[in-house]
Amino acid sequence: MKNFSWSRLISVLVLAAIGVLLIILGIKNTKSPTEGYIETKATVTDVTLQSVKDNNGLTQDQQVVYVDYEVDGVKYSHKEYKKSGTYKQGDEVTVLYNPENPSEYVSEPKSGNGEFIIALGAVFIIGGAFLMFNKQSPKGKAKKK
Repeated sequence: MKNFSWSRLISVLVLAAIGVLLIILGIKNTKSPTEGYIETKATVTDVTLQSVKDNNGLTQDQQVVYVDYEVDGVKYSHKEYKKSGTYKQGDEVTVLYNPENPSEYVSEPKSGNGEFIIALGAVFIIGGAFLMFNKQSPKGKAKKK
């Protein structure tokens, strides 16, 4: 057991723990934030252009899109800021609303980044396994038997 290295063992355990935590976090993030939302049609009621400065001080135009949709006879109105698109008054767009609170809606659902986080966790675990089974010493030279 003279090849035993506490630093290597600790490194393997840390990498494995980080990998497992990332995989658990990734699994939780694969669930869509709009899961359970209901799809409905909304109508664009108005579109205006607005100039805004970004973090670099550059001015960019963005569309302000006003939409209305109806749930159970109740009308909801919202405005959205779009960097691109060619919306015009009267267009029909699809929105997703929360059935428990229909005033909460999204027009462009964002997917979670769970798959990336899971893959990153796997890389950490594989790195830990490689470190554990690698026969070279931490300095890169093979130890003599």
